[in-house]
Amino acid sequence: MLLYPELRDTLFGVIGTWGLMRCKNRDCGLLWLDPMPVEEDLHEAYSNYYTHTLICKGGKLNYFRKYINMLDQCYLNSKFHYRHNRIAAVLGKVLYLLPIRRRNLEVGIRYLDRVPGGKVLDVGCGAGGWLRDMKDRGWEGYGVDFDKNAVKVATADGIFIKSGRIEDQAYPSEFFDAVTLNHVIEHLPDPCRTVEECLRVLKPGGKCIIITPNGESLGHRVFGCHWRGIEAPRHLHIFSFESLKKVLDGIEAKTIVLKPQVVQSLPYESFILLCENRYNCNMRIVKNIARIFTYIFNGVEQCIIWLVPSLADCIVAIIEKKK
Repeated sequence: MLLYPELRDTLFGVIGTWGLMRCKNRDCGLLWLDPMPVEEDLHEAYSNYYTHTLICKGGKLNYFRKYINMLDQCYLNSKFHYRHNRIAAVLGKVLYLLPIRRRNLEVGIRYLDRVPGGKVLDVGCGAGGWLRDMKDRGWEGYGVDFDKNAVKVATADGIFIKSGRIEDQAYPSEFFDAVTLNHVIEHLPDPCRTVEECLRVLKPGGKCIIITPNGESLGHRVFGCHWRGIEAPRHLHIFSFESLKKVLDGIEAKTIVLKPQVVQSLPYESFILLCENRYNCNMRIVKNIARIFTYIFNGVEQCIIWLVPSLADCIVAIIEKKK
């Protein structure tokens, strides 16, 4: 069923129009791009993509921001068993009063417990900023990305990343302690094949973490074709909880947990896209209104997903390979 005809790339300027299809089975909810770009031409959709820039987190912070960052690290170190002391564990519990921030921090570290000498593979790693952060936590990082320009940026910064698909890298079986795909599976022409390869190279007991926009989210229902999670022509498949579960259920030797995630970026950017594409607005004013809207929207979402998790902005799949 055709959901949206004639979508255009208003984000990074790729020329063309695309339709977005929805599965007729209401229990599925899978969305996919039509026409689907051929795999050999996918790189053309990323010529101006944001992953070309390695984000630097240096610079001076005010005292309030330093305190918040300290709480963040205390919470993560205690929750995921990185080095900490009892005082840090107590301080970290302050974040239990802020559920949205707490969950976003957990997703930021991708639910990875400390593994001494552990090897992590980030599929679709972009310019490698996350791998650099995890190296500071004791992980040995590996990356793969089909965006050659992003790989050049990462390599220039001293991060070793391979170009292409994970299926073409010939990594040894059961080599990695963790494999992550952060907002990657929606970009893949054959998600099932890629997930199977991720599990092949994963050690027994290791975790594969998948994070992806939720096509059945409240944000998509509100913003329609202006929802940031559509991102034609780069998002080839957009999953719901049910459709992602069906994909993962077809893969053996694992246990699966699906978690809802509320994020600020999707409603914030969707609000801006709506105003840019439909109304002639002062964008400085729009961005200020978008920030206020996002705080209210996230608060409503947080209440709703306690009852209906399937309406969250994103889906986090935690797959543990059986020993």
